[in-house]
Amino acid sequence: MKLFVLGASAALIAGSAHAQELYRQNPINSFGGLSAQDARNPGGLGWFSEVVDSFDAAADWRIGSVEFWGGDVTDIPGNTTGFTIRFYDGEAGIVGPRLYEADVSAFTETEYYSTFINGLGTVRGYHYVVQLPTPFAVPHAGSYWISVTALLARGGTANEPQWGWVQANTVHAPACQQWFFSPGNFRPQSQDVAFVLNAA
Repeated sequence: MKLFVLGASAALIAGSAHAQELYRQNPINSFGGLSAQDARNPGGLGWFSEVVDSFDAAADWRIGSVEFWGGDVTDIPGNTTGFTIRFYDGEAGIVGPRLYEADVSAFTETEYYSTFINGLGTVRGYHYVVQLPTPFAVPHAGSYWISVTALLARGGTANEPQWGWVQANTVHAPACQQWFFSPGNFRPQSQDVAFVLNAA
């Protein structure tokens, strides 16, 4: 379930202001980024891209909600039906075993940036907030990776635009990684992506 919000929203602010912020990587102004998408529609492409980014966590963290920024390179917004949130172990700077996975169909989508591009029209970047159905309790202090993947029909008879995770304005080493039509074969990128982790 998608709740569209244009501009600042008292409901959105109330939903995230009470939670303690654990970690933040702010976005650049953009309307898309690295592809991270799972197309589960009949005849669709399936889970064809994923992006992970690293963060350092304390032993007592319980992550209850995630904020992130993304969008589509099109003037007509895509029909995103939800997001899959995953956390992976990150010891030694590599993407380790998956520790948590949840599909989230309820989310807020707030336009935070727009620009006009000849040939495309007005393209928009969005800020998203999702509440995890069950908090992710980090097993111990250390490094972890987060993955955000959009659920969007693509392939077969569907032609929804690809969703991209917006770049962060700084890099917290190691940089983010991505696989594209090569599941699990993560390749380092030259950037990080923007997200916020909030306590449960």
